[in-house]
Amino acid sequence: MKHLILLTFTLFTLSSFAHPSKSLASPLAKTKISTDLNEFLKGFENQVKLHESLGIMEFMDTEYLDLQLKDMLEGNVDQFLNEFFCGDNVKTNEFECPGYQSIKKLKRQMVVGSGSNEFEVRYIIIGKGFKVEAEWLVTSKKVGTQTIYGLLGAMG
Repeated sequence: MKHLILLTFTLFTLSSFAHPSKSLASPLAKTKISTDLNEFLKGFENQVKLHESLGIMEFMDTEYLDLQLKDMLEGNVDQFLNEFFCGDNVKTNEFECPGYQSIKKLKRQMVVGSGSNEFEVRYIIIGKGFKVEAEWLVTSKKVGTQTIYGLLGAMG
């Protein structure tokens, strides 16, 4: 039941900001975010540049990993990561899934709070011959005095 609720919530939330760039006049890259969240995103960006699959997955929401990677994709890490980085080609607006190992650069475009415990993030993903815009959620959970962040992508 918990997975069904998470899946429903994720699909609703992702669909609600599927194309915020179409409605926003300018990128929100200057939105103030906490130092902890900024460090979390920098760590994720560094792991992507290094193409470290296990390192990248350490930045994923644990419930998302359980449902998407373990249950739906039966542990296929490459498929999971390749699908995570899917988005719209910035020139053609066509849906595209560049392989995570071909990513050369991530450019953070925006971070916006979308609720008390989550943020929407948008990146431009750049590699040889492609430039894709992808959007994800970042969840935050308090564990004692520490805040634990996790990335959430599309499901299904």
